[in-house]
Amino acid sequence: MSLHFTNSLQMDYSNFKTEDFLADESFQDFVLHPEKEQNKFWDGFLKKHPEKKVEFRKAVQLIQNLILIHQQVKKSEMEQDFAEMKQFISKPKKRWKNRIKQKIRSAKRKLWKKI
Repeated sequence: MSLHFTNSLQMDYSNFKTEDFLADESFQDFVLHPEKEQNKFWDGFLKKHPEKKVEFRKAVQLIQNLILIHQQVKKSEMEQDFAEMKQFISKPKKRWKNRIKQKIRSAKRKLWKKI
């Protein structure tokens, strides 16, 4: 796919397929961080090239799906990390409690021996 520039600032997207939209950084930016100017540009593009709507929407959907998958994986990893931290934090408490119990038993034995 050769890329054509309509002028020095805008790319000619009229020959783009889904994979071309996916690879284009300005398209990715539009999907990830939509702004008013970008929305105007892409709305205008789709009005001029209605034959590109299906491929355009597929590309948008794929990027949005990747974002959701990334968020789910990240959430899952965070939950696992939190569970591991919680387990790590609780272990020393159990050890500490056991040490205290042992010290109390030892002190009781010493007191009984003195009585």
